[in-house]
Amino acid sequence: DYDINDYKNKSELTAQKLFTAVTTGIRSFRDLQAIDRSRQGLEDIITASADLFRSSCLERFARGVLTQMTSLLRLEESSMYLGAGSGFAARDREDDFVIIAGTGDFSDMKSRLASEALDRQELELVRRAVGADDCLFDHECYAGCFGMDSGSRHVLFLRIKRGLSELEQRLVHIFAANAAVAFENLLLNREMTETHREVIFTLGEVVENRALIEGLHVHRVAEMAHLLACKAGLDEDDCELLRLAMPMHDVGKVAIPDRVLLKAGPLDEAERRIVEEHPRLGFDILNRSGNRIMQAAARIALEHQESWDGSGYPAGLKGEDIHVFSRIARVVDVLDSLLSERVYKKPWSAEDALAHLREQRGRQLDPVLVDLLLGHREEFLTLRENILQQSRDVETGEREKKS
Repeated sequence: DYDINDYKNKSELTAQKLFTAVTTGIRSFRDLQAIDRSRQGLEDIITASADLFRSSCLERFARGVLTQMTSLLRLEESSMYLGAGSGFAARDREDDFVIIAGTGDFSDMKSRLASEALDRQELELVRRAVGADDCLFDHECYAGCFGMDSGSRHVLFLRIKRGLSELEQRLVHIFAANAAVAFENLLLNREMTETHREVIFTLGEVVENRALIEGLHVHRVAEMAHLLACKAGLDEDDCELLRLAMPMHDVGKVAIPDRVLLKAGPLDEAERRIVEEHPRLGFDILNRSGNRIMQAAARIALEHQESWDGSGYPAGLKGEDIHVFSRIARVVDVLDSLLSERVYKKPWSAEDALAHLREQRGRQLDPVLVDLLLGHREEFLTLRENILQQSRDVETGEREKKS
């Protein structure tokens, strides 16, 4: 009837039995802690593997591997995952490594050099492992070097502080090798995502350049859309998806004749009808792909000219019938367009542009989103200015190289 392991009556509880019971309880608690750390390590790995859009997923995956390894071997939590020759580690530093993730003594050493974190013997072990491209145990430490198909090398380092059995050493080798394969798969997926992102932004810039709009417009609206989505409480996946899809919102303009697209004066009725076809044209172009990003981009392209009060085009959608991505796109596109020079207008001041947003609140624009942007106006304007400044810095650097 008791939910207690090995319940004993007081009459049979001697000092020796009490000591034994307490020792057993402590060991059981230690085992429960090890199980919990193991579970947490697996959760970290699974979360990172399923969440490639997050910029920190590689770090979380590496940290999960370390947690799982230390829990598996019941080690003290002092370990780290190092990388060299990859996009997020030490480039052109063949004699050192940069910490990607760490636990225990190394938990606060992300981005530090291994030479700063290890003592002389530990660093020598890492270098010998790298030189041999192998896994080595020495000085109560473990260092395993794993070469990737991409040409980069990664090191798993553990402070063990106790001897490992032959079985445990084999387990470390197997687990670390499997983790390295999984880690490279994450890197490849990240590279594919970055390539996809570059293609999307480049295509968006081509469309804007044809309309005589400087290409940074697509970068600015993408970043501002991401920020507004975060402020609106969308989850991180959706915020990143919107950032990737946003540059394609005006792709339908490729089908608009130059005489209409580049006209400096007011459009006549026939020309206006041509322009109002660009959302459907963009949707038709993007909807051919089943890719998640392209599907989101297609929805934004179709609806980004719809208005909150139903007065927009092409379908006259109203309120929340318009997808939240498209409502966000409309707000940030209007703001950036007003602040930018166009063939038909000069740039507006920030005060006038924000006043226009306030005026269109509940008319063209989602009132909740407008309030969010106005409530964080300095953050949005600073983000926009930072992107412009980065472009100026790049142009200055290129001019200096030519001179």
